Amino acid sequence: MTTMTKPASLAMAAALIAGAALAQEASFSATDANGDGVVTLSEFQAAFPEATAEQFAAADGDGDGDGALTAAEFATLIGG
Repeated sequence: MTTMTKPASLAMAAALIAGAALAQEASFSATDANGDGVVTLSEFQAAFPEATAEQFAAADGDGDGDGALTAAEFATLIGG
């Protein structure tokens, strides 16, 4: 098993997410399946099945460190 550096993980996650965002035109409200105002890893993976937990953790842009994305954090992550 190879280990990626954090910058490599971030670059890979950003490319994966950017491509998925363009392909699916995902929106925060569509990704926030339960409507609680944040996107969890499970909700993110439902919208972006290729995303791994490691990629989400490395690139989630989770500024407050709560393990979930606010609308602003989500927009930053997918480049919106």
